Amino acid sequence: MSSLDGSKTGFDSIATQDIPKPVPSRNAFDNALFTATAGIYAFGQKAKRAVNTAIAAVKDNTKEISHAVCEWAKLKVCQMWQWYRDNPKEAALILACIVIPIIVGTCWGPLLGAFGFTATGVVAGSIAAGIQAALGNVAAGSLFAILTSAAMGGYGVVIVSSIAWGVTSLVCSSLALAVWNVWRDKKKGEDGGEGDGYEMKDIKVV
Repeated sequence: MSSLDGSKTGFDSIATQDIPKPVPSRNAFDNALFTATAGIYAFGQKAKRAVNTAIAAVKDNTKEISHAVCEWAKLKVCQMWQWYRDNPKEAALILACIVIPIIVGTCWGPLLGAFGFTATGVVAGSIAAGIQAALGNVAAGSLFAILTSAAMGGYGVVIVSSIAWGVTSLVCSSLALAVWNVWRDKKKGEDGGEGDGYEMKDIKVV
């Protein structure tokens, strides 16, 4: 397709079969309408081919990236497994520091029940009942009220769960990090300060 001055337009690269065939016309309006329609159609075909090419390229790159990620994951798993085999006690302690916050954060209900906080209220003769008797009138928003609400499935559930998980995670993370640092310093001393090739990033701690 050429412009009015005879110069080539951007649509000359489009295959002729992609452009609708003209029909006999008796006025300039129909000719202009056909020209616009043909241009839009040709642009659409060109855009479609570009999109298909881009999709194919993304698929190829995704396969390569996936393969690289898998290889990296295998390497890290092997490093962690080797570290576990070389240091079973430290690994067990760090694993416990990961598991304990999860258990405490989700299983605090039975612990409250052991103290007398249940879904039906405070159990008579329990530790909770003794504390309640000593307090007298329990103020709204107090620790005792929050624990009672948590046991009964009220607003205290979110508060107790967050505190239980957050505190145990902080304590266990600090303990796990301290164990790691002690082990690392010990290994550096045994290896003459050269280290052992393990990095903190290879082991994830809660």
